[in-house]
Amino acid sequence: MSSVAKILGGEWLSASLGGGSKVILNLNAGASDVQAGSTYTGLVRVAVGGITDDMHVILQVPEQHDATSASVTPSSLYFYAYVGWENPRAQTIRVKDNCGDPVLATVSSRPDWLLLNETGTGEFSVSCDNSYLGKVSSYSGTIYLRDDEYGQELAVSVILEVDDSPTTVASGHQGHYDIGAGQVRYFKFVAGVSDCQNPIQMGNAPMADQPRTVHMLIKRGSKPTIAEFDMTWGMAPSDYDCDSGQWIPSKPKDLYWKYNTGAQAEFVEIGEPMASNTFYIMLYNKGTNIVLHQRLTLSY
Repeated sequence: MSSVAKILGGEWLSASLGGGSKVILNLNAGASDVQAGSTYTGLVRVAVGGITDDMHVILQVPEQHDATSASVTPSSLYFYAYVGWENPRAQTIRVKDNCGDPVLATVSSRPDWLLLNETGTGEFSVSCDNSYLGKVSSYSGTIYLRDDEYGQELAVSVILEVDDSPTTVASGHQGHYDIGAGQVRYFKFVAGVSDCQNPIQMGNAPMADQPRTVHMLIKRGSKPTIAEFDMTWGMAPSDYDCDSGQWIPSKPKDLYWKYNTGAQAEFVEIGEPMASNTFYIMLYNKGTNIVLHQRLTLSY
């Protein structure tokens, strides 16, 4: 003989036997003893063929409320860009009501250095204007929006930092970088040269479909400048002669280069024995068009 009995639980829970060994549970979240935002526990006891088992039942009723206001998330954005490099990745802001549903919104104002593109209901993609990435600077401002449902003014604070601090690299590095027309990108590493047979080696190469206008100048101790590039541009590259212990032909101290205007990559070796030093690499785009995915390699 089989039986089923509710041991614990209010009007929201009922149980009955179904066909065969089935037990039918009925949960009614609309019962008079149920309130939104509450959790209820029930217990049903089933006896079949002399065996008794208890079934624990939990009913969770979510909060119920009406939408009365809107907000925007996130409330602040931060962008970092390297001078002359690619635009930082776009970020998304979303306007929703207090129930979590999207709400139509209109952009009231934005800083000149930002671009906004509506990508969905109450959703906007935020990116930086490339024309503001050409020199070191810092920008801060606010995006103002008005939601179309409640007429609230919403605000998102934004910071953009444009920097030319050197990127730290190490032996084995192989990276690809976008460099704008007339722009530079700096890298730094720390290394020494134990002897001529173990030089520091650097390579600078364009992709096959890109202009050959990015050149590499290395300096020991501080960042090289465009003026130093212009000074060395017309000079023949020097090689270190291990037997005589000097650079041939002689060259400005602490500067290293081997410019190539053809299709081949530029390779620079520093074979002069020296203690550990900080070296700075400058990739300089001498052309009038952006160069994409310029490759830089380093080994020592």
